[in-house]
Amino acid sequence: FPVTIMGVGTLFENLSDSSVLLKERGCVSLSTSSAHSFTPAASDTPEKLTYAMSAVVSTTYNVADESSPRVDWTGANSLPYRVSALLNFSGTNGREYYFYIARNGVVDDTSKVSVHLHSSNPHSAYLELYAEGAGEYEIWIEQKGSINQIDFINGQLSLMSV
Repeated sequence: FPVTIMGVGTLFENLSDSSVLLKERGCVSLSTSSAHSFTPAASDTPEKLTYAMSAVVSTTYNVADESSPRVDWTGANSLPYRVSALLNFSGTNGREYYFYIARNGVVDDTSKVSVHLHSSNPHSAYLELYAEGAGEYEIWIEQKGSINQIDFINGQLSLMSV
């Protein structure tokens, strides 16, 4: 089969029409730089988890990050992406915590993870949320019952287009 310049050009045009271009993609990953203690302000009330994080991986396309920790999607509203968080922590034995991912300051119950501490050993929680459209994402925590300090060993908050 003879290949023509017109045929090659048409092939590239068809491929670009059917794929998502790299500039439409985005990813950002934040990680804690050191251990941090956090004491919820009130029991049975979700609140934003605050401690210093720094960017580990960040593209310049469609994402932004804050050290608070917060990640933002600013890309195409039709492009799906995944927000995930991994937390390693310890706290008072017998306490129960709920962790969430919040979008634009509103807790998303589909991301809820419950952890009941059965020992003073470190525990982990992994949260995940799939979404579309612009949004700001944060990690939120809710302590059930009385208020106690929780010690975060490390944590990560990531957003990646899929």
